[in-house]
Order: sequence, then structure tokens, then C-alpha cells
Amino acid sequence: MQFSINWLKTYVDIEEKPEVLADALTMHGLAVDGIQPAGDDYILDLDITINRPDCMSFLGVAREIAAIYGRSLRDPPLTLEEGSEQSDHLTSVRIDAAELCPRYCCRIIKDIEVAPSPAWLQDRLRSIGLAPINNIVDITNFVLFETGQPLHVFDFDKLHKQRIVVRKAEKGEKLATIDGEDRELDADMLLICDADHPVALAGIMGGKETEIFTGTTRVLLECAYFSPVSIRRTSKSLGMHTDASHLFERGADPDCHYRVLDRCASLIREIAGGTILRGVTESYPKKIEKKEVLLRPKRAVKVLGEKVETRSMIEILENLGFRRLATKENKKFLRFEVPSFRVDIHREIDLIEEIARYVGYDKIKSSLPVFTDTYSSTPDFIREEDNIKILLSSAGFQEIITFSFIDREHNRACCQEDSLPVEILNPLADQMSTMRESLIPGILQTIHFNLNRGNKSLAMYELGNVYRYKDINRSETAEHRCLAMAQTGNPDPETWYQNPRPFDLYDLKGAIELIVREMGALGIEISPEKCIYLDPGESAAVKRGDQVLGYLGKLHPALKKSFDLKQDVFLGEINFFQLISGDRLKYYCKELPKYPKIERDISIIVDMHVNYDSVKQAIESLKIRELVSLDIFDIYEGKELGPVKKALAIRLIYQDPELTLSARHVDQLHKTVLASLENEVGARLRS
Repeated sequence: MQFSINWLKTYVDIEEKPEVLADALTMHGLAVDGIQPAGDDYILDLDITINRPDCMSFLGVAREIAAIYGRSLRDPPLTLEEGSEQSDHLTSVRIDAAELCPRYCCRIIKDIEVAPSPAWLQDRLRSIGLAPINNIVDITNFVLFETGQPLHVFDFDKLHKQRIVVRKAEKGEKLATIDGEDRELDADMLLICDADHPVALAGIMGGKETEIFTGTTRVLLECAYFSPVSIRRTSKSLGMHTDASHLFERGADPDCHYRVLDRCASLIREIAGGTILRGVTESYPKKIEKKEVLLRPKRAVKVLGEKVETRSMIEILENLGFRRLATKENKKFLRFEVPSFRVDIHREIDLIEEIARYVGYDKIKSSLPVFTDTYSSTPDFIREEDNIKILLSSAGFQEIITFSFIDREHNRACCQEDSLPVEILNPLADQMSTMRESLIPGILQTIHFNLNRGNKSLAMYELGNVYRYKDINRSETAEHRCLAMAQTGNPDPETWYQNPRPFDLYDLKGAIELIVREMGALGIEISPEKCIYLDPGESAAVKRGDQVLGYLGKLHPALKKSFDLKQDVFLGEINFFQLISGDRLKYYCKELPKYPKIERDISIIVDMHVNYDSVKQAIESLKIRELVSLDIFDIYEGKELGPVKKALAIRLIYQDPELTLSARHVDQLHKTVLASLENEVGARLRS
């Protein structure tokens, strides 16, 4: 927004060079994007944030300059001479939509002469990029940019029955605006009407029929407060953006109307002649009360991190237009009345920000916050999540975050139990109509998105919440934290020395076992079991006893087709809270063994149905103190063993922490192991 320095000097003394002034404004929250010389003047281009409509005017910026340099703010000159005829005798105002227009004021000026504006007024408007039109319209534009309050002026003699009615439009109602367009209106749009039909689109643009022309002698000058939401909605719906709508959308001053009307009317009388009728005709059905905000000086000092005297806080706020009130509370509080033009001030922190601006952001010292050990109070599951994220990232997985809203059919297709989805009352789209009961649909959509863009090898995970009703009555919802993982493509790129190997079920199983091992979770088993969204031949369940924590495996062909995936995907999902809630290993430190270990390998022949877990349990049941480790390192099946037998090669390690084991003693222990295997699992030593 452009501001002429010469125009600003009308309201505040400015002695500084433009560059110095620009730096000061920028450091106090009004960023100056550029300075442009214009004859004996300079134009400042200010980037006014949306929450500061008070600074979208020359008086508003002048007020900031006055506060920065501790100077006086001069009000615009005003000499109001009214005639004897009462305004209320000629017109009336009725508001039928008080929620959209809580206040409407107007004045009448008669016997005016519409003509070109004087040179000084034209120069003011041209300095900010506005083209002069005629003296009446130019004055309203001048006062708009001077005060930040939009006005509109009607040809009074063209208003049917010389009255004003503020109401909502009727569906399909039309209005010809001064830009020559016929606007078709919706029922929520706010209109300014005379006794019979619309004459203006409230807060945006006037109507063609009551436009000022050279023969106009009597005018009705409007000054009102309109709902910012209403103006924004109408402006966007009709594709209209005007200087008036720009200000009203951001929130105009609800208590400036008399002052602005008087200023505009006095300028009209001075420049265009005529007589100002006595009094303001007004309707104010919905009183807008001024806000009061409490400030705790000690709190302000704590937030700022800088020692600021209470008297300095009071001075800063009073210079910005805040009025200190008598405090009903104890002496720890200051109470301020918020000026009506500061629509952005609501809470104590807003006042603290004002103090920070005028202490100077550049003068507040940088300091590190005081450290407090908050990690100990962090919920366990958050710490566990952080650990798992680090673990999976180091294992080559990338984290993704997907929407909690998903398609109803995808939701149902990925639910192992009966689907009880939480429906969205006002979904953004059919594809986002339910809350997810599983993370699987989101992860499959992400894979589909990447595959279509040439990313063929993927390893990803998501930690997120899933939602469902607790029972078929749908009276109460349940929320669970889940971990989903997926792999597709190749774990390693193709090189000259090795062919690519595709991901398989064991890669994903290994990642889950890595998590379980690092967490020290006890009683976790992975065993074959069917799952609705997995291939029956390559699926397994993650269990703790009889409790199923989740599933992993190869994506079911039907679901693979449904998501239009051209390659195999291995994925799984685990209930995260159940995973971390069970028994955990306790780790202890002990010194390294002083005595050597002895390794013995055995190869046993067992029936095909015997698994390694049975063999391991048979050995561990002996509770041999010296047996510190046992692992399977080979499985053999061949013609010489027949179709119903297999060979398992197992390495056993013996060690005693207090003495060196003898070969004879280990031989004896080894015979005990072989005897147990023969009795428990029907094993015989392979020759």
C-alpha cells in the first residue's frame, strides 16, 4: 500500500530522511518494501499485514510514527457548519439485517456543485495511484485513505421516497453497479436500498442509478459498519474487489462514524459549496461494545525476556491509543480499553506484542531458554515411537503421513474384523467419507502414487491413529495407535557386480523382528495365519500368546488389482499400544567371561513336521547352566533322507564363568542334550 510522506506530514511532524523513517517503521512491524521519489515527495510502499486494517490509512500510519518518535498526532482539520433544516425530516434509516450491518449513519448536504477537484486534492489522490473523478467522489476517496473508513455518496433526489433500507438480497435479485455490470445476487448478500429497490452493494460498490453526476445538487453521505465475513463472502462470490471491500473485509472501526461523516461533509461544503443539514440520521440496533484487556506487567517481562518498567508499558500503550482504566483487580494487573480502530487486539498477549514492537525487536536480547528436564514427563508411548522411528529410518524405511479420511470401500476391504467405520457428516468428497479403520489403504495409495511416477523401489512406514465404533450400536468410538509398514521393488539397486533381488516376506518379517528385539518385547511370535487383505499363501500373524497384535504378508491379488498396483507389495500392520504394553526384557550388565568357550555342532534327523522351536524347547528344558547359546545354521532335505525326514544342523556353545570346562564334561552335557532330543522330538544323530 502506498503512502505519500508529504501527506503523512499533515498529521505528524517528520524530520527524518525517508530511508531512516522506512527502517524505523519496518523495525516496529510495518515493513517498508520500497521508497519511490516523486518530485519533492517520497512514496513509501508498506506491506500491511491483514490483521492491521488501522494502518491501511494515513492517520493510522501517522499514529505509528508519532508513537515511534514520541510526537503529537494532529487530527484532520474540521470546521462543521450546519444549516437549520434537520436531516431526520428528509430521510430515515431502517436496518433489517442487524447481524450483517449493526450500524448505519448518514448526512445530507444540499445545494452542492459537482465540478473538478482543486489541484491539491487531485495531487493527493494521484500520489497514491488514484485518478480524480469529480470533487464529491474525490473527497470520499480522500477521506477513505485518510481515516481508513470507506464512505459512499448517493444522489439524494434519485432515492425513492428519500429513505434508506439495509436488507439481504432476494435470490436472483439484480443490481446495475457503477462499473456498468448487471449483478445477479444471492440471498445472503447485503444491499443498501431505497424504499423500493437496491441502490448499492453494501460495502463494495454503489449502484448506477444513484451515481453522482454533474447535475446532482443534493447528496446523501453514507458511513456504516458491515460484517467482515459478509463483505468477504459477497466480494469473492461476485469476483469484485474494491478499496472499500478491502478495508471492510479486514474489519473497520465501528465507532468512528460521526467523526468521519463530519470530516467528509465539511470538505464537501468547503470544496463543492452547499449546506449541511443538521444532525446525523442513524440506526444502531446492535451496539458494539468496546473491549477491555488486562495486562500483567510481570507476565509481559517474562514473555519478552527483557526488563521493561511498568510506566514504560503504560506510555507505549497510551501513545498507541489505548486508554488505561481503573483496575478492579489487584495491583498486579493493568486494565486497558482497546481503541475501536484496533480490531486485532483481544488478549493480554496482543498487548505484550504491542509493547515488544515499541521496545524494539532489535533491542530485545537473544537468550537461550532455561533448560528443564521434560523428557522424564514425556509419555512412554511417545518415547517408544521416537525410538522406533529412528530404528526404521536406519533400516531404510521412510516415514509417511496420510489422511485420516478415506474411501468407504477401501476401509471395508482392509478391515480384518466386521467393519464399524465412523462416518463423516460433511465429507469433502466421496473418497474421504469415513475415518480410517486401518493404515493400509493410505499406505497403498501412497505406493500407487509413487509407482505411477517411476519410484519403483519403496520401503515406508506410518505411525498413526485408526478409528472405529466399539460396538454395533455405534454409541461410542474407539481410537487406536497403529504401525504400518510396506516394501515393494528391490532393496538394492542393480549394479555390474550383482543382480537386483526383490523384496520378499522375510525382509518385512526381519524388520518386525528387529523392532521386537530392540524393544525387548517378550512373548512375541510370528506364525502363519490368514488375513483379509493378504495373500493366503504368504501371510502371518504377530501374536503374544493368543492375542493377535497384527498381520504381515504379501498383498492380496484382489486388493492389488483394486489399487492398480503393477508389482508385488509386502506390508503389515500392528497395534502399537498392544505391542509396547506387554512384558519387556530387563537388561543387566556383567563382566566379560574370563574362561574360554567350547563349540559343538550336531546334525539331527527329525520328522518333517518338527520345527526348530520344538527342538530348542527340548534343549532349554534341561536348564544346563553351562549352555550359553544355541542356534540353527542349516536345514537339509534330500533323497537320502526320504520325503518325510529333514536334517537340522545346530551349534551349541558351552561356557562356565568360574572355570575352564573340560572336554570330558562337555561330552557328558552333550550326551544329555542328544538324549533329550531323542525322547522329546524323536530325533536321531545324523551320521
